[in-house]
Formats: sequence, structure tokens, C-alpha cells
Amino acid sequence: MKKQLIFSSLLLKGFSSVIIQTLLMRELFIVFYGNELTFGIILSVWLIAGAIGSGFIGNLFKNPFNAIRSYCLFQILLSIWLPLAIILIRTSKVLLGVSFAEAFGIGHIVIISILSLLWLALCDGALFNVGFRLVSSVSGPQESSVAKIYLLESLGVIVGGMAFTFIFLTIFNSFQIAFLISVLNLLCCSLLLTHDKNKWLKAASWLIFLNFLGLYVQSPIFQKLTLAQQWQKKHIVAYENSVYGNIAVSLELSQYTIFYDGLPTISIPMPETYFTEDFIHIPLLAKPNARKILFVGNAVGGLLTEALKYPVSKIVYVELDPVFIKIIQSLKEPTTEKELESPR
Repeated sequence: MKKQLIFSSLLLKGFSSVIIQTLLMRELFIVFYGNELTFGIILSVWLIAGAIGSGFIGNLFKNPFNAIRSYCLFQILLSIWLPLAIILIRTSKVLLGVSFAEAFGIGHIVIISILSLLWLALCDGALFNVGFRLVSSVSGPQESSVAKIYLLESLGVIVGGMAFTFIFLTIFNSFQIAFLISVLNLLCCSLLLTHDKNKWLKAASWLIFLNFLGLYVQSPIFQKLTLAQQWQKKHIVAYENSVYGNIAVSLELSQYTIFYDGLPTISIPMPETYFTEDFIHIPLLAKPNARKILFVGNAVGGLLTEALKYPVSKIVYVELDPVFIKIIQSLKEPTTEKELESPR
């Protein structure tokens, strides 16, 4: 039973690692208005800290008799910091006195990435090192232990990546995902400590687990409060994560602004009538015989309206993210409803 539990904990380690990385990277992209540079900084912080955790911190816990306690210690630290990291990311502009529309400088990007990711990556790296000692204690030769821990973690990463993309993103918000990962790790920790002689240690692990289980139930409150801080008093009427990115919609004076990964992409109805008219009328007047039109992205709220004034037989409107269209339809805005319900 102990052997199966240790192997399951290593599967959970890979499962948790890939979900934590992806979840926090998406959250950081929103506040950083993500591009290749910020992606590189985020990834560098995670990889460097993970290497330090595995190569240095993990080696501080070499005693094989305390391997389970050491493993559980890092599981608890990781579980506690994960939801705090999301709170830190979402409130970072308020904490640093940066206005909503202002982009972070490179210094702020590095600082926020380190503060939010460092502790998690250190724990993740240390778990790999200590996990090797756990496997060695139940599977014999060191060579086979190395192979097993790589195999188990890789299987966990595969399952976690698929679960996050196709299940978690479609059902849960960010705090629900974070608390779920914390609860799973704390449960694993409590089960690993079942045969520990220290009763106080076992009781403390179960107490932390039960507290986080209660916090999971309250995760919608955390989601609401942190979004209010992140969007700095903007009236957010829709907020959803898709496989491809994050979509948020704010409402101000009967005008909707749709943000994709933190960047404003379109306003509905479009306020720049001169743009919509020039964009549509000039090309269609130059080619009066056009019968089919293709729009790729951001055509609702004005461009489709202008195009429908011409005797075209068919308009094809494509968005890269299907959730984008779903959210637009949910707004019930008269202009977009008329456009999208047109038989053409």
C-alpha cells in the first residue's frame, strides 16, 4: 500500500506541476499584456528556480528516514503559496501603484514573476529530488528509481495537461483550480503521514487539508474580490477562460469593451464610425461586383453592419477563439444581435 501511495504521489507531482505552470503563466499574461519577452522571463524564472530547488534545496534533506516528512513539507508549502500567488498577480498593479491601462516596465515584470513563481518552482524542484529518495526506499536499485520517477512524473504531466485544457478550463475558475490542486496535494500528504509516529504532525496535516477544503468551497469569493482589484473598479460583465486565452468584457456608458489576455480588442458598438465606414466602403465601392466577403476577427459591432448595406450574397465571419463569439452573443447587444442574426 505504501509503495502504491508513493508512486501515486509522484504522478500527482507531475500532474500538479504542469497545471500550476500553465495556470500562473496565463494569469501573468493578462497583467503583463503578454508577448514573447514576458513569456521568456516567466519561463526563465521557473526553470532557474526549479533547478535550484532540485539541485540545492532538495539536497538539504538527504536523510532517507525523513523522506516522507520532507516530501510532505514541500507539498504543504506549495499548496499554501499557490492561491496566494494568484492573489499577488491580480493585485500587483494596485500594490505597485500602476494604473489599469499602464503597462508594466521590464523591472516590474521581473519582480512580479519572481515573487509569484519562485517559491512554487523551488518546491517543485525539491519535490523531484526528495521524490527520488522516496522511490529508492521502496523500489531497490538507484538506476531503476531514476527511471521510475521520470516515468511517473511524465505520465502525470501528460494527464495534467489534458485535464487542464479540456476539463478544468471549461468548468472551473482560476481559484477553483488552484484550491483543487492544493487540496489534492494536502490529501496526499496526509495519507503519506498515516504511519508516522508523531500524532501531532498527522493531526496538523489533516487540519490544513480540511481548511483548504473549506477554502475551495469559498473560491468564488476569492475570484470576485481579486478580479475587482485586477480590473480596478471597471464593471466586468463577463469573464471566461478558453483553451486559447482569457476573455473579459467591461461595460461603461452602454458600450462594451472586450479584452483578450488583458488587451482591449474591440468596442461594441464601435465608436470610430470613420474607421468602419472607410474600412468597408472604400474597398466595396472599388469592387462593386463583390458577392462574398470574409472577415477574420473583430468584425462585430460595426464592420458587419456596414458590409450588410451592400448587395452581397454571403458574409463569412471567423474568430480564432469560439468562446469569443459565445460571449458576444451572451451580451444581447442590439447591434451585434442584428448582425449575427442576418441570414446572409
